[in-house]
Amino acid sequence: MSKGRFSLRIDEWWNRWRFYVYLTGLLVLLLMGFLWDRMVVTIPAGSHGVRYRPLHSGTVTDKIWGEGTYFIPPWDSLTVYETRLQERSLSFSPLTKDGLQITLVVSIRFYPLVPNLGYLHKDIGPEYFKRLIQPSVEAYLRRVVGDRRAEEVYASEGSFLQESANLTLTVKNAMVPYIRIDAVLVREIQLPDVVRRAINEKHQQEQLVLSYTFRIQSEEKEAERKRIEASGIRDFNIIAKDITPEILRWRGIDATLALASSANTKVVIIGSGKDGLPIILDTTAPAAPADANARTVPSDQLLPPPPLPAAQTPAPAAPGPAPGAAPGAAPGAARGAAPGAAGKAPNPAAGPPAP
Repeated sequence: MSKGRFSLRIDEWWNRWRFYVYLTGLLVLLLMGFLWDRMVVTIPAGSHGVRYRPLHSGTVTDKIWGEGTYFIPPWDSLTVYETRLQERSLSFSPLTKDGLQITLVVSIRFYPLVPNLGYLHKDIGPEYFKRLIQPSVEAYLRRVVGDRRAEEVYASEGSFLQESANLTLTVKNAMVPYIRIDAVLVREIQLPDVVRRAINEKHQQEQLVLSYTFRIQSEEKEAERKRIEASGIRDFNIIAKDITPEILRWRGIDATLALASSANTKVVIIGSGKDGLPIILDTTAPAAPADANARTVPSDQLLPPPPLPAAQTPAPAAPGPAPGAAPGAAPGAARGAAPGAAGKAPNPAAGPPAP
């Protein structure tokens, strides 16, 4: 009986409050969906979180939340800070010493210190780059550029970058213990158009001067070469006057030995002079006087020598007597008389022939 009454009471209560239970559950689900992002916080890789408790002690500085997912009350907040190495570009236009405006583009690499992340969140906040880093970098670079002229900033790029490295130490010391600056790099320097044209014209004139200097050096070397060549020709002419037949004979012997010992030599022609030298080196033959009207004929245009005449043989004797001879005369008499008749008559004043 008691169990039946209890079940009846539950059914009556459920029938009476069922609508309100459904409505309350729906409101709770909607509220959880609305507050889910505040209650469930995920810290990604390379980041850390700082928790703020408004109902307890405010910002928690002695504990840092690492990577992972955390459930917190909806009235608390967990701020995520990226603690990896970060890079930001900064562009501004400082004035030089002569009043010209140039444009600098710098790259800043930095990262917050994890142990002091709670103090960074409490003292400066998430916008620490705009509040701390950017003003410090701009102030230092404006002071450095303001001590130089525009052309000095462009020409002394190495020392300018060195002072940018010193900027790293200065800003780092100013921001300890919140942020660590890794490097400040000058990426671009934009000069005014007037200065840029003047610098380009200056470099052009310098290259032109170097070109003229090179030309002068080249002409000096060419003149030196010609002087050396003329000196060699003069010395040769002086030495050529003192050449004797003995020197030519000695050189001819060396040439003959070299010709005879050559691997390509097949026939060695020896001259007919008393030295036995080749004909082209014969020192005994007198030099023929030069003919001003003589013309040298190339060797390929020379005509071959005529052939030697063949040896003449006497004609055979006739078998009978010569025509016009006496019938009784001998054949020899006719042949002997013919030369005498054809020859000249003897001169009586010449006298008898010598025995």
